[in-house]
Amino acid sequence: MKTREITSLALKLFALYLLSQALINVPSIMGVYLAIESRNTDNPSHEWLWVSGVVSILCAIVIAILIWKLANKSLIESLKNNSESSALNIVPTDFERIIYWALGLFFLVSSISSIPFSFYSAYASVNNDLSFGLNTGHILHISSDLFQALIGITLILYPGHWSSLFTQVRRS
Repeated sequence: MKTREITSLALKLFALYLLSQALINVPSIMGVYLAIESRNTDNPSHEWLWVSGVVSILCAIVIAILIWKLANKSLIESLKNNSESSALNIVPTDFERIIYWALGLFFLVSSISSIPFSFYSAYASVNNDLSFGLNTGHILHISSDLFQALIGITLILYPGHWSSLFTQVRRS
């Protein structure tokens, strides 16, 4: 297999993984929607809780479709350029950048799918008469999800910086 064919296959597998993770979260969104509806409140501020979950699932599906199309484009370019040798010509730094980019995409989608539930949990505990309000656990959970999203974004946008950082760490 050629380098582009391997990359295309890896991207397609990653797209299928993201799509499956998005579809796994659909019942949770329905559970949040039904929990909000069972409260019988007409407060429109409750709607953002399940809408944000739906938006995060739709974002994951769109990202999976875009990755699939990118993989197809990579495969088509590979078929057009048959002059490439059959041996793998990936430089280790290029391979690391691909890994960091994929890892960043995983972190971003993972955090996007859990952020709405973190906010809903905190919101429900504040509005519940039996609880003691917002506690440190809720704040830490929300901040860890936001930090994970930030790390994911930087891994996607600056994989070369992460690669050079870890190369320096390995050498020291």
